[in-house]
Parts: sequence; C-alpha cells; structure tokens
Amino acid sequence: MDLLQTAELAQSAITAKKEGQLAEASPKNVKVGKIGLGKGLGASAIYYKHKVENRRSGVFFISNMSLLFAVIIIAFSFFMKMAEDGAIIAVFAMGTYMQLFSVALGRFNRELIKPYIYLIPEPPLKKLLYSLKEGLIADSIEAVLIFVPVAFIIGASPLDTVFCILARISFSLLFTAGNVLVRVFGTVSSKVLIFFFYFFSLLVLAIPGVVLGVGLMTFLPLPGFLGVFLGMALCNVLLSLLVLYLCRGLLQYA
Repeated sequence: MDLLQTAELAQSAITAKKEGQLAEASPKNVKVGKIGLGKGLGASAIYYKHKVENRRSGVFFISNMSLLFAVIIIAFSFFMKMAEDGAIIAVFAMGTYMQLFSVALGRFNRELIKPYIYLIPEPPLKKLLYSLKEGLIADSIEAVLIFVPVAFIIGASPLDTVFCILARISFSLLFTAGNVLVRVFGTVSSKVLIFFFYFFSLLVLAIPGVVLGVGLMTFLPLPGFLGVFLGMALCNVLLSLLVLYLCRGLLQYA
C-alpha cells in the first residue's frame, strides 16, 4: 500500500512539473473535520474554499511553510540582538526576502491554473479580490506573530513595531500585485524567464517605496525607523492598488 501511495505521489509531481503547475505539499493524513464550505456564493466561495484548505493543511490561516519561515525569522532576530542600531531593519529585510517566496507559493497562484475561477459568472475584479482575501488575512496574522516576538527580542520601540508590521503587510500586497502583473503577460515555457520577470517586476515595484522611506527618514525628524516603514507602506499600498485595478480583467478569460 505504501509503495502504491509513493508511486502515486511521484507521478503527480512529475505530471505537475510537465504541465508547469505548482505542486502543493499536502499532509498524509488530512484533517477533514466538517464537510463543505459552509458559506459563500459566487465569487465569495473562493475565499471560503481557501479557508477550508488552510484549516486542513495548516494552523488556522497560517500554512506550515509560513510557520517555518516565522520560526527562522524569529531565530535570526536573536543573532541581530547585539546590533543596537538597525536590528529591526535587518530582520525586516530578511523577512521580506522570505516573504517573496511564501507569497509566490500561495493559494492564489495555484487557483489560476485551474479552470473553476474563470467559470464563475461574476465580475472579474470581484473574483480577483475574493481570491486575494485569504492570503492578505493570513499575511497580516503572520506579520503580527513574527514581529511582536522580534520586537521583544531586539528591544524595538512600540512605534517601530507597529509600522514594521504595516510595512510587512504592504509588501504582501505588493508581491501579490506582482503575481497578478506577471499573469497578465501570459505563460512562458522557460521557467528561468518566468522567475526573472517575476523578480524584476517586484524589484521595480519595490524601489519607489524604499526611496520614499529613505527620503522621509533623512529629511523628516521622525523617531526611530518610522520614516522608512511609513514611506514603504504608503508607496507599496498605492502601487499595489494601481496594479490590481489595471489588471482587474485578469479572471475574465482563461
């Protein structure tokens, strides 16, 4: 029986790789619990479907991969504790780099390679927002779970901690918008070109926020690193909303 299960998993992974799909690592014993979505009609069913999937494969809204990343970031903060200046910036930079991969492997991208989201008779923008809702809520919870302990470990101020969490959430929105932007240009057979365009797009989208954050910290008398986090959060949110609005027709056609 174990041999058959191993062969089935291997065949599924090979098939997913040939079709350019994202293979999701599911637990061997899935926590089923109650059956059915319970709520949701039309586009909103996408969000409740994601909630059920998270409940069965993770802890509340947080996936196992995100929990692993959170533990690594918190552990890294112990090494940065000795750095009196810039510790929270260093931890934030590392967390943002890891967040890039967690957002890229989120449920939204896996949803786009299936036909169901395109067949729902709802406006494409409404479907897009509901498909992103679960990821943004999970990333918000994850930001609090990471940077509250980090703040205690490195001794960051409450003000820096709050705006660090807001900046973290804004990068989640920005990376999600980058995923949408890449999808608009269709699929490319070369995985190298896909990842290059993905990282290049995110770099271009992130630069204005970094520049604004450094500018606010340099020219405004704001305490701590408030200027950096505030500038990045404001610019990231505005750019993300602009990209999502311009790409609002993504889910109209497969």
